[in-house]
Amino acid sequence: MVRQFSGVHSRIGLRGTGEALGDQAAISKSTVSSVCQAIKEEYRVWAARPLSKVRLDYLFLDASFFGMHPGSPAEPVLAAWGITTSGKPAFIGLAPGTGESADAWTSFLADLQDRGLGCPLLIISDGAPGLISAVEQSYPKALRQRCPDPPAAQPPRQDPPGHAG
Repeated sequence: MVRQFSGVHSRIGLRGTGEALGDQAAISKSTVSSVCQAIKEEYRVWAARPLSKVRLDYLFLDASFFGMHPGSPAEPVLAAWGITTSGKPAFIGLAPGTGESADAWTSFLADLQDRGLGCPLLIISDGAPGLISAVEQSYPKALRQRCPDPPAAQPPRQDPPGHAG
């Protein structure tokens, strides 16, 4: 339950807690603030951890947009995860971005490299031009594969006439 408060304004967190736990929920604003501070510190330590022992075959990169504050436009969060050379999944990085520009992605990837992340065999991403540019600059020796667009972004299927699909 504690992790649900990450990045949530205390009033929203309190309202959400009341909805989740019912009328018996009584969490003060200071408790929510303390929990948020603890999570921020835990994230800060995680986001600064060394990556020099992580060896990846595959590195996946993507951004998702989240409404962080009521009434504000959605903001990007840059994410990196991969599959190690031993076949295990690894969550590599997560950081707020200023957008999906080449500068934002280059800065994100530079942080991963500064913490010791080496060049993976293959980088998988969408076709965002800023991301592609940053990958080509940051990991020029890595192979790159574009992942397919999600179904909602794909055009509707057009079956040829007479085809029973």
